[in-house]
Amino acid sequence: MPKPEKLDLTGVSVLIVEDHEDSRDMLRQIVASTGATVLSAANGEEAMALLTTKTVPDLVFCDLLMPRMNGHEFMDWLRRQPHLARIPVIAVSALGSKTDVMKTWAAGFSGHLVKPVDFWTIAAQLHRVFWAHRPS
Repeated sequence: MPKPEKLDLTGVSVLIVEDHEDSRDMLRQIVASTGATVLSAANGEEAMALLTTKTVPDLVFCDLLMPRMNGHEFMDWLRRQPHLARIPVIAVSALGSKTDVMKTWAAGFSGHLVKPVDFWTIAAQLHRVFWAHRPS
């Protein structure tokens, strides 16, 4: 994969919803290296609480397999909220079959990354999303 140009996301907010602390920290470090502000939650319920009390993020990275509220349940809730429904959400999951990917697209996710992911994969997704959906 070609390396994307340096991405400056200063002023952009990204929410990471991931139950595994190591994966959450790795994603946070990668996203923060672009200058973005990073919020994080350990599951869909925590993410819901953040989104009802904090500013609305410009992008969400969301694991699919989490306790208490999984990624699909979180996405279903998110898409029913008028002020949150248009936020791009990228699934980041160990689930990577063709059926899994099709289910995430059908659920309204903006992308599907299969773990393990690396810096360049995340950077390419950030570049793709913010090229197509520039935050206002």
